[in-house]
Amino acid sequence: MTRNAPLDLAEVTIEELRHRIKNLVSVVQALVMQSLRSATSLEDAAVSIEQRLGAIARSTDILLRSDWKPVPLSELVGLALAHADAFPDRIEVGGPDIEVSPDWATMLVLALHELETNALKHGALSGPAGRVVVRWTIIEDDGRHLWLQWTESGGPPVTADGPAGFGSRLATTLLQRHLKGAAEIELQPTGLTWRLLAPLGEPHAIPVSGASDQADAIR
Repeated sequence: MTRNAPLDLAEVTIEELRHRIKNLVSVVQALVMQSLRSATSLEDAAVSIEQRLGAIARSTDILLRSDWKPVPLSELVGLALAHADAFPDRIEVGGPDIEVSPDWATMLVLALHELETNALKHGALSGPAGRVVVRWTIIEDDGRHLWLQWTESGGPPVTADGPAGFGSRLATTLLQRHLKGAAEIELQPTGLTWRLLAPLGEPHAIPVSGASDQADAIR
């Protein structure tokens, strides 16, 4: 190791931090713009933006604590479900120990946040008896894939009124584009079901330039 090695390492770390902050700002800008476009009022926009920024903050916190290395899926799910403590007997979460790429963290937390928000407003958690079950596993079929499912039951009757909103698009089209997988929402009379199937590959640290794809996915 050369005499200048510690300085070189510090310069690399600062450069990585600069890129990640820039990319995070891009994600926030894209999310705010989409929230404003889809809101029905300024008050609605303010609430949506505050909650979505909170989800981004929670995902960023776990990335900082893990030094931008692979993170446990169970922790991401727990971070996304900000209101789980209010429904201890009505939200069930479980699956094997899986670590996922940090490149997944923000988009996955945002998608699950949107599902929870919808459940609180219109779905299983909007009434006194509904339940949410979140399950995941690994499917070994032509490579390792994550299978993740959100299932609601016991809530008010589900109907598909009008075009999909930004939250639904974030949890399906935008998420699957970023994860290079497949995500869908199925509306049944018994409740909403959301499924994700995405290639896991080998968990790895996030590339410095890779986070910019998140902002591109949201736009």
